[in-house]
Amino acid sequence: MRNKSADLSSYVESSGTDIIAVTETWLSKSDDAYRAEITPPGYKLFDHTRSDRLGGGTALLIRENLLVSRVDAGERTSFEFSHWMVKFQSRKLQIIMIYLPPYSSNHPVTSVFFADFSSFLENIIMSSIP
Repeated sequence: MRNKSADLSSYVESSGTDIIAVTETWLSKSDDAYRAEITPPGYKLFDHTRSDRLGGGTALLIRENLLVSRVDAGERTSFEFSHWMVKFQSRKLQIIMIYLPPYSSNHPVTSVFFADFSSFLENIIMSSIP
């Protein structure tokens, strides 16, 4: 998102989309200027940055009339995630974004991912959140 902020903002404004989910944002905690550039009028940006290195990260660009709260966000052994609850009037929508980094010794993607992701989904399904 950092090097495509004008394009993304223009696309969001012209498409009239209510919710856009983005992975691999490359935002850091101190990138407030980029956040302002990315967010067109009438929208809010919610993001979760990587804690220990560059790259990765997830974000939601969402219309201002929708209420958003973060349920959870973090990193598992093989992937990063952010989990959001979006409310509009009496309706609720859960959005779960998954970012699977390219294979490296720190992020083994093969069998570790399937076990890790399965456990993650089981926790989501078993939660009391509708």
